[in-house]
Amino acid sequence: MKKRTITVFTGTRAEYGLIRPLLCKIESSKKFELDLVVTGTHLEKEFGNTIKEIQKDGFKKLYKIPLKLKSDDAAGLTDAMAELTLKLGRHFKKMKPDFFFVLGDRYEALTATTTAAFHQIPIGHINGGELTEGAMDDSFRHAITKLSYLHFSSAEVYQKRIISMGEEPSRVFNVGHLCADSIREYSLYSKNEIKKKLGIPMNNSIYLITFHSETNRSNKLKTDLSHLLNQLKKSSETLIFTMANADPGGNYINEQIRKFVSKKTDSRFLFSSLGIHMYLSLMKVSAAVIGNSSSGISEAPLLGVPTINIGDRQKGRLRAVSIIDIDCTELAIAKALKHIQTSKFQKKQSRIISPYGSGNASKKIVSILEKNDLSKLSPKVFHEKRAR
Repeated sequence: MKKRTITVFTGTRAEYGLIRPLLCKIESSKKFELDLVVTGTHLEKEFGNTIKEIQKDGFKKLYKIPLKLKSDDAAGLTDAMAELTLKLGRHFKKMKPDFFFVLGDRYEALTATTTAAFHQIPIGHINGGELTEGAMDDSFRHAITKLSYLHFSSAEVYQKRIISMGEEPSRVFNVGHLCADSIREYSLYSKNEIKKKLGIPMNNSIYLITFHSETNRSNKLKTDLSHLLNQLKKSSETLIFTMANADPGGNYINEQIRKFVSKKTDSRFLFSSLGIHMYLSLMKVSAAVIGNSSSGISEAPLLGVPTINIGDRQKGRLRAVSIIDIDCTELAIAKALKHIQTSKFQKKQSRIISPYGSGNASKKIVSILEKNDLSKLSPKVFHEKRAR
């Protein structure tokens, strides 16, 4: 029997870290052939050339789509997305995949999904139904949901939300979050191994920091970032920053953090990309994850690490008790840093239960795909939820 071609899309480091176990499961399936499309910041030197990490994983079919990311403003991003539509469309015409997979909510993912829809390729969406009220991604995610044929949610509440959007219940599967699969994939580095590989001191406590722009309220970016850096300036901990995404305002954030780090290089570090293995290892040994990255909501609780989540970027997502939500003020950040050290918080922290399941999401997804006849997914119809 001829294998079905599954095209999977990745445009960012965080997304790849989540889908990697799924890619391995698809690649090893007897029914499917993996076609991996890599684009966006993966191919940018400024963001760490994370394509190298992907290539090391040795997937047989890998197609690169370089984009001209001239700027991170609306004009620059729409130009890049137009280029992605053109090049990805050519790839679809050549490969004629049987199914297309996309994760999450970013503008690259929406562009790729729209292109797949024009080519009448059935679409599978991972992590639909979630909310992130502080980012434009919230709308992008729901748009991807309406273009998709199969849905793989990370929690029951998200599964129900997808169905409430008119999606057929039999096509919506609650498989849990892929983050647990990613953590299981690796034997995480010890502090000594981290020290040797990165050349950073491991004597002090570590704060792992990622700060992105809130694209729904970009007018507060400069003030918010100033408050964060002013408070961290007072810290005696080792500060490890990872770069912001290629979102509007991302370049400004990265420039300011570079300046901040350069003033005290013995305890402040900025990495364009750590790679998923190192990132999870650093998270595991950190005293806290600080900022507004989704990894602070999903991965950190599974590793038993508290999160100080700043602002509204992740507002609406399910949370473990280890996550402290605060406004971006110096006082709020200072209070949160003190609070995570209290015995009351640490006692609560020891009883963390993740709302996103305990793993095997990638295995569940591939099993569902194998049981479905991908050629019969179209057309889809709007499911009317009948009143009782």
